[in-house]
Amino acid sequence: MDNKKILGFLQSFVMIPALMSSFTWLPANNVEAPTKVLATIQQNNEIESVIGLQTATFESRAALVDAYFAKHNSALEGYGMKMVLAADKYQIDWRLVPTIAMLESTGGNHPCKNDPEHFAGWNGCKGDRFDSIDHTIEVISMNLGGYSPATERAYNGKTIKQIINAYNPPSIAPNYLRHALLVMNEISPTE
Repeated sequence: MDNKKILGFLQSFVMIPALMSSFTWLPANNVEAPTKVLATIQQNNEIESVIGLQTATFESRAALVDAYFAKHNSALEGYGMKMVLAADKYQIDWRLVPTIAMLESTGGNHPCKNDPEHFAGWNGCKGDRFDSIDHTIEVISMNLGGYSPATERAYNGKTIKQIINAYNPPSIAPNYLRHALLVMNEISPTE
């Protein structure tokens, strides 16, 4: 059994009781209820992330991302929560997508020429088109987490350094890993 399946199984023992104690039972025919309840819990900052044993709340991590972007006059300021939630969903370090955004497009200030929503330099800015910044965050996070069949081999089960080196190999960008780790540390040195 791979690490992601084991982690997902273990998380169910932590998250299900937390969710069950955090809301009133809703009628079984209300299909939208779980999504709305989870969004409400996340918005109210009532649960903490357990991905990678991180204890900082969604809100505090999002605030660190947004503060970093604000400090650098980034167009992505305000997307911290989306980045943190996507990181937890796909089990990646919450600082990774903001770091890639900063290194690839100066935090969204210089996106791909053919796609103004594409801040991550994914696939060399070729081919892929993104509908929105939210869509870019989702797709990049999904791929980096190894959840896309097309890129699973490159990212699934890798360390943060291996993920960064797969994203932009040392043969192409020799200092990319060093710069990425510096940016991640500037966002939050706590990890």
